[in-house]
Amino acid sequence: MLQVGTRATLEELWDDWILPHELVHTGMPMITGRATWFMEGAATYVEAGDPRPCRLQSAKPRLGASGSRTCRRGRVPLQSGMSSGSPYWGGGLFMLLADIEIRRATSGAKGLEHCLRGALRAGGDMAPAERWPLATFAQHCDAALGTPVMATMIERHVGKSVQVDLPALWRDLGVRLAGDGVVTDDSAPLAWIRKLLVMGRAV
Repeated sequence: MLQVGTRATLEELWDDWILPHELVHTGMPMITGRATWFMEGAATYVEAGDPRPCRLQSAKPRLGASGSRTCRRGRVPLQSGMSSGSPYWGGGLFMLLADIEIRRATSGAKGLEHCLRGALRAGGDMAPAERWPLATFAQHCDAALGTPVMATMIERHVGKSVQVDLPALWRDLGVRLAGDGVVTDDSAPLAWIRKLLVMGRAV
């Protein structure tokens, strides 16, 4: 049940991030084994309206001063092997890194959305009986991708301390702050991936 205030404006509804976030959860199974960071990270990354997590998301990459700070908070969980820190910030940053790796491995043909859809097609929804280990989700994800990117990312990050060089990541994507706005550099090595993150693949 969704309650909407009678005074809610159309602009407020478009700017709301909570509903998209929660709807993402309904399209994923409950993942067992202390993997809250994976579920919350996916929902945080996918919902496009949340101004908090990194401001660089799959739907509309945005980088700002406040976003840069919150994305830095995402490094803490990755440094702890995904065992501490915010599941939202850390999970969101993990999903960004995974999305980049998926697009790199598939030459831009697929992205994180194909991973999530593949798991959902395999029965991974929020039904009470659907409780998957993280490895099962990765298996269905990678089957949809045709390459073991998610399993590799989980192996690389879970239980292992990983340092993420955010300035280098933004530079490689061709994104930098300029006053109150953002300047993009299409000559950056991962600029082609940045464009896919923003616009998706042309059909």
